[in-house]
Amino acid sequence: MKLDILYEDKYLLILNKPAGIAIHPSIRHFENTLSNGVKYYYDTISLDRKIRIVNRLDKDTSGVVIFAKNEYIQDSLIYQMQNGLFKKEYIGIVQGYVKENSGIINAPIARKEGSIIERCVSDTRKRSSYSF
Repeated sequence: MKLDILYEDKYLLILNKPAGIAIHPSIRHFENTLSNGVKYYYDTISLDRKIRIVNRLDKDTSGVVIFAKNEYIQDSLIYQMQNGLFKKEYIGIVQGYVKENSGIINAPIARKEGSIIERCVSDTRKRSSYSF
């Protein structure tokens, strides 16, 4: 698998994940996952590291995925995400016509109850603003 490496140093590997690729192996997607590709890449550069995913994206979502190259970096970044110190920006794609400067979606996003994948609007998380 060809990896689209956005940034790499001795602590991080940051990739641009295309849509249609699962992040890690599962029952439905055991092979050809981004984690499999990273493991192969590490092997080709003789880097003996465990695959440490910092953030995940759905299989059909494209975007930036961060892999930490050690446990300390992974834990530090996850801590930052859990405590609102890590900034994430999302771009939504809509079908049809949206008037310029038509508004802001300002709604909190959280994990949908009973799901480890789906997200929903919820008052349990900090608010995120999205401008269109």
